[in-house]
Amino acid sequence: MKNKKTGRKILFALIVTVISAAVLLPGAAAVIYWLGVRTNAPVQDLTGIVMTPSGDSRLGDTVTASVLLKMPWHRRPVEAAAEVGKGATMLSDPSIIRQQWGIGYSVWKIAVEMRPYRTGLIPPGKVDVKFNRYDEKTADLGMDFRVPEFKVLPLENAKGGELLVASRLPDPGIAKKKTLWTAGLIILALLVIAILYCVFRKRQEGPVVLAPWETALLELAELRIGFRQGKIEMETCFVKLTDVVRQYLEKRFRINAPQQTTYEFLGELNKPDGALPEKQRPFLREFMTAADLVKFAKLPPDEHTLSVALDKAEVLVSETRPDPELNKKGGSK
Repeated sequence: MKNKKTGRKILFALIVTVISAAVLLPGAAAVIYWLGVRTNAPVQDLTGIVMTPSGDSRLGDTVTASVLLKMPWHRRPVEAAAEVGKGATMLSDPSIIRQQWGIGYSVWKIAVEMRPYRTGLIPPGKVDVKFNRYDEKTADLGMDFRVPEFKVLPLENAKGGELLVASRLPDPGIAKKKTLWTAGLIILALLVIAILYCVFRKRQEGPVVLAPWETALLELAELRIGFRQGKIEMETCFVKLTDVVRQYLEKRFRINAPQQTTYEFLGELNKPDGALPEKQRPFLREFMTAADLVKFAKLPPDEHTLSVALDKAEVLVSETRPDPELNKKGGSK
């Protein structure tokens, strides 16, 4: 019975301890944090830059420069940048790692890994560390550290007398730049070749020139679409239609008659030896006469008349275009 009571007391004491710790520890942490903010202790350099290895290095070894910084809980390093001496290259960006928690403070380690690629003395470098700004009173926002110079020794020969690694390694940074330059030059050369090819092809092909009948059919189609969509008024469409037909006939049959009246123009085409087919002449005469009435007498055409005129104009162009078979034999229709 005693054992049971003792066990219960111990269990109760443990529960009370756990609950107290769960309540008191966050409160204590909050108080410590608040006191740290009030005192606003500065960032402390605990070690300065420490080199690993501490003595001379061998060619190709990894050399680490690190520093330990102590700061209150409300402060932390947010960025680190480094420059290494000529003859070494950084293996990666500087690392920022929290090393230790303490009551009211934490210790951070800033480390830079580098590798020498030549023997001899590697000149000094530097590490810049920036800290967060807590409030307007925050003063120390960054610290600069000097990476000391260090000596690089060549690799020892192997037992067989063969040198493991040459006493000078290529600079990875230079090799990377050469690769980028080479890729850039190749891309530039391909672009120049492509541009020259396009220009040469364009000069060889020359400008695309449409035949008079192709131009006329395209313009007639544009007129029909514009009229149906309400973009061109009926009178304007009729006037443009007559211009398309007249310009087509002038180019098709090589008639230089820009100043001729409708009567003179029709007389040119209606000659016994005229090139215009007989079956097209009545339509052309009625069409041109109606156009003059619209142009000069302001007689409005009706929609049916305009639609029929468009249809017949397309037939006129189609039936008066050259016969491809005759063109191949050197004749024309």
